[in-house]
Amino acid sequence: MSRLSLRTVILLMSLALIGLVGFQLYWIDGVIRAQEQGFKKDVIEALQTVSEKLEMQETYAYMQKTMMAQQGTPGSSQTTGGSVFFEISDSLFLSQQLSVSLNIMSRGSVSPQAPSTLPEQRMVATDTQLPSEMQKVSNRSNMVVTVLQEMLMSTRSLQTRLSPEFLDSLLAYELKERAIDIDYHYGVLVPHQDRFVYLADDLEKDALLNSELRASLFPNDLTGDFQYLVIDFPEKSRFLLGKIWLTSASSGVLVLVVMFCFGYAIRTILRQKKLSEMKTDFINNMTHELKTPIATVGLAVEALQDKDVRSAPTMGDRYLGMIQEENTRLGHHVEKVLQMAAIEKNDLRMKKEPIDLHELIHDAVAKFSLQVEKREGEIRTILNARDTMVAADPSHLMNVVLNLLDNANKYSPDAPSITLRSEQRGKYIVLSVQDHGLGMSREAARQIFQKFYRVPTGNRHDVKGFGLGLAYVKSVIDQHDGEISVDSELGRGSKFFVTLPLI
Repeated sequence: MSRLSLRTVILLMSLALIGLVGFQLYWIDGVIRAQEQGFKKDVIEALQTVSEKLEMQETYAYMQKTMMAQQGTPGSSQTTGGSVFFEISDSLFLSQQLSVSLNIMSRGSVSPQAPSTLPEQRMVATDTQLPSEMQKVSNRSNMVVTVLQEMLMSTRSLQTRLSPEFLDSLLAYELKERAIDIDYHYGVLVPHQDRFVYLADDLEKDALLNSELRASLFPNDLTGDFQYLVIDFPEKSRFLLGKIWLTSASSGVLVLVVMFCFGYAIRTILRQKKLSEMKTDFINNMTHELKTPIATVGLAVEALQDKDVRSAPTMGDRYLGMIQEENTRLGHHVEKVLQMAAIEKNDLRMKKEPIDLHELIHDAVAKFSLQVEKREGEIRTILNARDTMVAADPSHLMNVVLNLLDNANKYSPDAPSITLRSEQRGKYIVLSVQDHGLGMSREAARQIFQKFYRVPTGNRHDVKGFGLGLAYVKSVIDQHDGEISVDSELGRGSKFFVTLPLI
């Protein structure tokens, strides 16, 4: 995949992710707004219902009071507001009917179908009862007018019309009916004076003045000051979030999953691209490394075919030595390729047995010391561990130590100075291999154990290798239930730590 194609894919995926997150946030905001509107609607309805019930209770109280005043009987206080209401309604109806009858009689309109002769007693009774009924109707009508005047044009103070205990119980009941069970503060406000006639909590005055949750008290009064029942919920935001937390959390989790998948996909694409580039470099490097010994062996064979060279024993031995040396190099290259294949398949087979790590270190130093001495360097061993027995594959563990020594030698531009140390840490033995060479950056130290990765050496091109040695080392150590790490600084060298469990 070209750089342009990769950037285009990343850009499109980023735009899609941003759009998805934007839509999710917009949807969550819509849900929150809907919850707020629903909450406000429920609260306003509760306040209006409270106001209606307060007005209805006042109406019943007026009726009962008026009936008691008219009857003048203490026992009449037991009359309910509902029965009083129906009595007044009946009086109004009777008043209307009698008014119509009197109006007809006053005009002398008598039905022609009426009997010409009526019992005299009935006429006398009617004439006697009519003034009494008219008086009752008049009394009832006056009573109703008085009640209506007092209710519609009330000039009484709010303190005499409103019971705080009754208001509090009504408000709590209506809110509970609408599943609003959080703390609240309320008061009765005279809006044009910005003062509270009744305030449950003085500390909440400012919050109540700014609250939009209000309803008019006694809205049917024709005169007097208008008052508002105002309420505020300090924990409204938490209450609303509590209703939508599951929805919001689910949406958030889905967004995080998408973002994780997006990041993982981009990371995988970049890693695969980098791995492809490193494999290409490996193939090019391997091709060059294979061509050199093959060409050298070919030249040596051609020389040995010459009769003059074969007749000179020293020349023949020289060319045979070259062939053997290049053959050994080819074998090492093939071994590296096989190691790569084994690492790719995770198929490094271990034959573990008890071995003395110190003895293995001495053997590895003996095998590698000649290469260091050629560069006028030295290898020092400081082996302080008391217990040294580990369960390991001798061949693979030997390759681990040799790879670390080779790495220290290659990345030491001057005469190499390599130190091997061992120390015991509980049930583990720690082997460290330290050099004073080029070192590496932190970024390089994080990638040093990846396949095909080679530490950049700037303008230096004399460091041979395929980027497989440390990947192989890590794979072997992992299969021995151990750990490997590196501590390095540019220009000051590197120190590798191998930790293995003791037996």
